[in-house]
Amino acid sequence: MVAQQGVTINLILAIFTTCFGSSFVVGYNSAVINLPEDNIKKFLSKHITYFDASVLYAFVNSVLFASAAIAAFCCGYVADTFGR
Repeated sequence: MVAQQGVTINLILAIFTTCFGSSFVVGYNSAVINLPEDNIKKFLSKHITYFDASVLYAFVNSVLFASAAIAAFCCGYVADTFGR
């Protein structure tokens, strides 16, 4: 049996890496989806008005982050059920 050691430097490093590492990934993905924004809107505006293309792009961008939040809540259950 492993003795409890309390708060160690390894624990602090793991928490720090998890918090700031996940923030980096979210920010990077946000930049990746927003970088080609004008090109996507131009492509969509061939079939619909530019205003509707902007609204559609904003909706898709919102759904991306909302679905990521839902997936984050379900991730632990799926990992415990099918993984580990």
